[in-house]
Amino acid sequence: MRRAIAAALLGAGLACAGRTPAPPSGATPPPRDYQILIHYELGMHCTGFDFTYCCILPPYNSILAQVVKTDRAGGPPRLLRADPNDPEVLVDGDRRFKLRYRHEAPDGTPNTHSEHQKLLYWTAEYKGRTLASEEFRQLYVYEDLKGSNRSGTTADRKKLRVGKAYPIKIDRGPTNQRLSGDYLRFSGPTGTVVFTDSPAMENVPIELSPPNTWEALGLPLTPFADNAPTAFFLKESDIRPFQRAVVTLVDAATGKPVLGRDGKPIEAFGTNPIDVPACDRCHATENANGDTFTKYKQEYAYWRKAMRTSDYFARLKAAAISILEIHDARNGTAFTAHYPAGGTVVTRLGHDSVRCQDCHADNVVGVLASKRIRDVPASERGPDFERLNPDPDALIPPLTEALH
Repeated sequence: MRRAIAAALLGAGLACAGRTPAPPSGATPPPRDYQILIHYELGMHCTGFDFTYCCILPPYNSILAQVVKTDRAGGPPRLLRADPNDPEVLVDGDRRFKLRYRHEAPDGTPNTHSEHQKLLYWTAEYKGRTLASEEFRQLYVYEDLKGSNRSGTTADRKKLRVGKAYPIKIDRGPTNQRLSGDYLRFSGPTGTVVFTDSPAMENVPIELSPPNTWEALGLPLTPFADNAPTAFFLKESDIRPFQRAVVTLVDAATGKPVLGRDGKPIEAFGTNPIDVPACDRCHATENANGDTFTKYKQEYAYWRKAMRTSDYFARLKAAAISILEIHDARNGTAFTAHYPAGGTVVTRLGHDSVRCQDCHADNVVGVLASKRIRDVPASERGPDFERLNPDPDALIPPLTEALH
């Protein structure tokens, strides 16, 4: 027993001194020189794909990865990091690589784009801009996406807002990385950090990714592969919730895949789960509407019969109108006051999409405080607003509490 303890202590001492014990006799060398490990920390993300009526939760899927350099001679594995001057370049001694990523359905069908065919997000208008440009406007930085603020300022004029100073382009996330066919970036010693405000303080840091991680953040991923029909004709059976994020090690200069000892490209995949909430199960039926709320029937009939969309798309439209109609009836708002405002390509509300976080706190997107009743603009108040909300100082409930 004493000899066993002494041997263990000796091994620990050698490891602490930077020396690694030899591998056990007969141990199998690692099969690969590089091991890519992929994960997505939020689990199953659930978001709609039509935001022309309202936005409860925006599209936001990420890829987080680590690259391990193995040692066939028995040395310790090492996590590989980036060139200090280029966060896309992975360095291993004098070798330079990049990590190219793509998305695909479980059967390998590519998922390279979202907007128009599978997503109506940039299509949705909001205050003269696109909803995608406004959804993350509460997030800001001062110098970079590392949380740098060397002057310690809180001045609004120096806040660089996501979506404005950092525009969110079609089929890209808030850090300007493409949905598919782009390169992971190294988050460095701080991780990717932005700020938001709370009632108690400004410059509340939000860590979008952990330190020293290869990342692609906030990608507008949908559960529909490229062979799916356009949004108006999507069926529920087209949903593929367990999308694959595939990361390939490529040469930094040529972009060609790096081959392993088996002659195959060095790549790995991780599941990037994304699903659509089934609000239509109740809100496109009598389950939620009963005999009181009827606009959902009119909405379904318009899209299904007049526009000849799929049953699934018509149900989703009906569910959105149901949610807004019930909100108006119970809270005195005027979201459906002009409905139906004539048929358009995507919406019949007669005004911009409703952004729920304008009033409701939502930690998921960095809105840390709800508005009070007195702060609701006159344009969103219906004739029963004051009667249903007699206390102007009452705090509007956070979004997760208000939903059900």
